[in-house]
Amino acid sequence: MDWWTLVPVVIGGLLTAGGGWFGQWLSAKREHDTWARNLRQQAHAQFLLEFGRVHEAALLSKGAQSRGEAGSDRASLPTRMLALESQVTMLELLADRASYEKARALSLELHSYAAGISEGKDLSQLLTQYVSAVRAEFHLGPLAPRATWLPGG
Repeated sequence: MDWWTLVPVVIGGLLTAGGGWFGQWLSAKREHDTWARNLRQQAHAQFLLEFGRVHEAALLSKGAQSRGEAGSDRASLPTRMLALESQVTMLELLADRASYEKARALSLELHSYAAGISEGKDLSQLLTQYVSAVRAEFHLGPLAPRATWLPGG
């Protein structure tokens, strides 16, 4: 028996088995990457939602204060800020470093604004920087220029 006639058969069998394993590995990797991307997208969307809620409550509270009213929105600010900080922590776990750092800076400025420590003049700029960082994280290209993102900003 000539062993050289078996070599192509053995090599073909090994390539078939290896190709099946490689295809399965590649499919699992793509599935994991899609799952992780979806988690990051959800975390960014939830952060923006909480940011909007805190910003709205802070604006309403400041409006009520300027009119000399008590403002029920002021009481909800600590709870809303806690929810926002929870989302920042989620971004720390899931997002890339640049997006997380921009979200942290935006959250801190909003907290200062809500507490009356700052005027909130940097909120619009920080929001633009955060959105630009998120777009870079997801390879979406540059942000279109805008006059302002926030009322009063």
